[in-house]
Amino acid sequence: MNNLMKNITNYMIAKGIYHPSNLKEQLLVDLQITDTALNLADTKL
Repeated sequence: MNNLMKNITNYMIAKGIYHPSNLKEQLLVDLQITDTALNLADTKL
């Protein structure tokens, strides 16, 4: 399980969606992801 978490963490860092040492940047990413999710939820299919 430890290796799986390490791989997921490394993937998220490489994709720019996880910033473990920069809380300000992480907050900006989290807000952007939240905004995207809310916009998708409002989309009429």
